[in-house]
Amino acid sequence: MARIALLLSLAMMLAACSVSSEPPFQPAFQSGPRLSFDRSTLDFADVPAGKSLEAVFQLKNVGDRPLVIEKAFTRVVEGCCPPQPELEAVEIQPGKTSALALHITMAESMTGPHVFEVLVASNDPVEPEARLTVKAVYSKE
Repeated sequence: MARIALLLSLAMMLAACSVSSEPPFQPAFQSGPRLSFDRSTLDFADVPAGKSLEAVFQLKNVGDRPLVIEKAFTRVVEGCCPPQPELEAVEIQPGKTSALALHITMAESMTGPHVFEVLVASNDPVEPEARLTVKAVYSKE
């Protein structure tokens, strides 16, 4: 009798597992604009003071609606003299890219580490604020 009860229990468990109509979990697609970057950090390492640098990030809209860059600005994490970002375009269509550039020059007297953080605010509903980092250590030649 116990053997029959055990077999019935196993049969019911197998039937419950095979009858389940729910598909495996898959994240839902979030429609709308989505901001992506080619990289989040650019490290120039050692740079002679007085040399000009250009830090360029490629912003891409991986969503299905136009992406609008609402603001982009630089703050100093370490060092001084934050360069202001220049945007190629403030509206990026789905699948398209736009460059964000920083032009950096430190005078001979501005040696040492410099770290800048660029805040990019957009209409991306998932990540409305993204951060990019630029690093360089300026030294006398």
